[in-house]
Amino acid sequence: MSIRRFALEDITVGDVTISKGEAVMILLASANRDEAQFSNAAAIDLHREENAHLAFGNGPHYCFGAALARLEARVVIGSLLRRFPHIELGVPTDQLVWHTSVRARDLEVLPVVVHEAASGESSPYLSRPWAICAVGESAPLPGARPGHS
Repeated sequence: MSIRRFALEDITVGDVTISKGEAVMILLASANRDEAQFSNAAAIDLHREENAHLAFGNGPHYCFGAALARLEARVVIGSLLRRFPHIELGVPTDQLVWHTSVRARDLEVLPVVVHEAASGESSPYLSRPWAICAVGESAPLPGARPGHS
C-alpha cells in the first residue's frame, strides 16, 4: 500500500532534495520490511514480538477499522482452519497470479485443495482445487481435475 503526499517546503532526505509541491509516494510495505526495525523482516512471522508495523497507518492517519480488521482475520482464518484442518495450496507457488501496482499487491485467485483428516483423500465436496475469489464466493479452477463440486 502506498500513500501520496506533497512536500510543503523544500526538504532533503538522505542525498535527495524534494522541492516544495513535489509528490512523494510513501510505500508502507517497504517500511514493514525495514531490517533496522524487524529482524528477518522479509519473512512472515505471525509470532513476531517486535511488531510496530505500519499496515494500518500511524498517528492521525491510523485506520479506525484496524481492530475490526484484526478480529475479522482471526475469526476467518481460525474458522477456516478448524473447518478444513488439512487444506493446502492447489498449485505450485510459481503458478500464483498476482495483481501488482504501486498501491497494492493481491492474488487473482487462491486455489486450495481440502483433504479429509483421516485418510488424506480429497473431500468429496471439494475434490478439486477451488479458487477463493472473495468473501462468500468460490469457483472451481479452470482445468482442475474432474470431481464433485
